[in-house]
Amino acid sequence: MVVLLFYTISSSQAVDPNIDVMPMGFMADIGSPIAIHYTIVTSAFSGYSWVTAKVRILSGYSPITANNYTWATGLTSWRNDWASLGTLPVLPVSNNTVSGWFFMKSLTNTTLGISTCTLRFYKTSVTYIDITAVSPIYAWNSTSDAGWLAGTYSGGSNMIVLAMDSINQILGSYITESNGINEGYQNTSGYFKLAVPTGKVARLEFWDLNNAYVSSLAGPWTITANSVTSIPKVTGISPENWIHTP
Repeated sequence: MVVLLFYTISSSQAVDPNIDVMPMGFMADIGSPIAIHYTIVTSAFSGYSWVTAKVRILSGYSPITANNYTWATGLTSWRNDWASLGTLPVLPVSNNTVSGWFFMKSLTNTTLGISTCTLRFYKTSVTYIDITAVSPIYAWNSTSDAGWLAGTYSGGSNMIVLAMDSINQILGSYITESNGINEGYQNTSGYFKLAVPTGKVARLEFWDLNNAYVSSLAGPWTITANSVTSIPKVTGISPENWIHTP
């Protein structure tokens, strides 16, 4: 467990957001995680070698609370919004920069509709920085709003998978297995399962954990509510059938 030994007291501080990967929404089923990538550069991190952090998908209730869990890699556990700071993910700071991937899933299956995403970085037990995404995020009803797209990527484990529509919007995002995250998915190397809205997925993009593009696979695939659309041919697909772009 991380022990926080900070004593500075100040109010929250607003900085410009840089959330460069966030899907259109997430499945409000307490079981289908998404991936969010961020790069935050701010002098507010000056003098700190690490911070703790969490994702906050705001519920809209009063008092406002977060309708999600954040995955804490070092503790291999899901942490809710009121978890103690010593049990939240610990992120290194380098040159006033914090960058990487968050993985979150819903806390309930009853808070649905449009919401906002905030990343909260704690410098001390009482000093935090909120990064609010420009785009809204939707909590989908699994029975009517969204389904899943699943397959196995021949590139193996710990690859980010992005489901894209025809105008380059990110519909869904997650990471291939085996990834060490407890979400109940099969543990086959390269397996992925993404929550995506009903309609068409135009293509899949695969990125590494440094947020660098690797390859993509063209669709389209039709997603229906509350069902899984499988892509069996992704397993062992020959290199010439992948789309490689600069």
